[in-house]
Formats: sequence, C-alpha cells, structure tokens
Amino acid sequence: MNVAARHPDRLRIELHALATRVVLDADNRATGVEYLQGERLYRGHPMLSTGAGERRVINARREVILAGALSTLRSC
Repeated sequence: MNVAARHPDRLRIELHALATRVVLDADNRATGVEYLQGERLYRGHPMLSTGAGERRVINARREVILAGALSTLRSC
C-alpha cells in the first residue's frame, strides 16, 4: 500500500472486486480488466450477496496485474 500512496497515478487497487474477464488487444496482450464491483460477489462466499454488482472496465497504460485467491468448494 505504500507504493500506492507514493505513486497514486501508477497503481490502482480495487477492493471488493471480482475479475470477470481480461481485456486483450489484437495481439492477445492484456490491456485491461473487466470486473464486478461489490461485496461478497464470489459464489463461494458463505454470505453471498443478492446483488449482481456493478460491471466496470479499466484499461491499463502499461501492465495488468491480477492478484487474489480462489477457494475450492467442497462438501463436508
């Protein structure tokens, strides 16, 4: 988070965002990300939101960095 504070024009961190698609250009290079903005949108969340989330698209000037974790659903 320190990098974001020092360079607000270079790094954007989105919380409560669920990536739905990586946007590619004609050369198949990642140029952006389509995502849903909203809390508890991941279907594996025990308290899943009833809302659909707000669809957003963000385009990058340089790199596209995706980070996160996925959990595996399993029945006990």
